[in-house]
Amino acid sequence: MVGWEQTMNAKTNELLRACRDKLQADAKEATVRLRAALAQQELPAEAVAKAAQTAAKSLELAVGRQMEGLQDYTTTRQRDINRGLQPQILERMKAAYAAARDAPGGKGRFERMQEKMKGGAEVGMKDMFKELTDKMLADIFEFIQALKERVAAVCEAAYKLLNDIFSACWTCEDAAAESADTREDVRRARDEAIGGLAPLRQGVP
Repeated sequence: MVGWEQTMNAKTNELLRACRDKLQADAKEATVRLRAALAQQELPAEAVAKAAQTAAKSLELAVGRQMEGLQDYTTTRQRDINRGLQPQILERMKAAYAAARDAPGGKGRFERMQEKMKGGAEVGMKDMFKELTDKMLADIFEFIQALKERVAAVCEAAYKLLNDIFSACWTCEDAAAESADTREDVRRARDEAIGGLAPLRQGVP
């Protein structure tokens, strides 16, 4: 089982690193698009530039930190899945252990213990492989679903962070734009640029 755990950890961490890189790239692209869109509106250029700079640094750090936390989570969860099989194996083998322990003493006791263990193992192992496999697959499926939800939460947090940082720009729209038409242009530019973060909000399929 250790080999399975190592293989699963390596592959999961590889996928998480790729996911981290993709999220950071998407966040960077959304920041650039949002800055460009807002620059075309009557908003303070200095405020837009400062927000873009803050967003770029904050998003990279936040996404990287949260994805590192997910790697720790996957390592722990996969170890728990692996260890969760041991109690079932021990339970199935209890009768064999007891039979070997109670083997008659005297000459040839070791051989009799071996026979008891062999016979008990054959009985205990019957259908056990399928049961353990079914349990492990169910645990892995549950783990994958939980991981998808956690990645989606990272995406939503990135979207919220970007929105919060740039909100300093569009809360100035009343002062920067006097007409209703201009204010609507600002809102449209904001929504269009933030649309670039749609993949972050949706998370993984």
